[in-house]
Amino acid sequence: MYKRQALAATWNLANGRVSLPDTFSCGAEQLSALEFVGAGGSGAVFAAEAAGSRATRVAVKVSWAGPAALGVQNEADVYVRLQDASIRSVPKLLAKCDYSVLASPPASGIMDERVVLILDPFVESAASNFEGLNPSRADRAASQLGVAVVAVLSAGIASTDVQVLIDPPTGELRLIDMSEATVLTSPPSFVQLAIARGFLAEAVAIVPSQQRLAFLR
Repeated sequence: MYKRQALAATWNLANGRVSLPDTFSCGAEQLSALEFVGAGGSGAVFAAEAAGSRATRVAVKVSWAGPAALGVQNEADVYVRLQDASIRSVPKLLAKCDYSVLASPPASGIMDERVVLILDPFVESAASNFEGLNPSRADRAASQLGVAVVAVLSAGIASTDVQVLIDPPTGELRLIDMSEATVLTSPPSFVQLAIARGFLAEAVAIVPSQQRLAFLR
């Protein structure tokens, strides 16, 4: 069930415009107080407060139109698959809804393809790489990345353009933006094997040499 309220703001970004209400519902999630965080090739990301007892804010990802919307839809499907495999090193998909229902004025035409994902948690002051982490936190993040890559591959998923979020105080790491992920067949094709090898190689490449041992443990 979707519920649209009064418009809060419109963000005119490089890849498109995002208009979202001050308060809205997506699935069972009641959201408010949106804050723009950043934008990339697949969509824009916001932080939002969720009603209820959840102590942390959640992330709201709004796809662009066209191929980007298909990628974010794929990302949602991949998160569900990984959640079913009890993999905790990726965001948890709380809800998915149509941007056309939430937008004000209502979107039409190609805009109807855009999707909105509600993801838990939103990591406050997250780092996108290992720079500036103290050695023990960097070791923990590298170890978690190694475990995550093995778990994701074991669940039959491989991705490209590997991106991570790290919580600096704890070293907790999550793989994010799985819009380019591929579901591997059994047995995998040669192309899929190449994607899987690339996934591993990209993960290794973002780990500093001092943390490689922790990654391989």
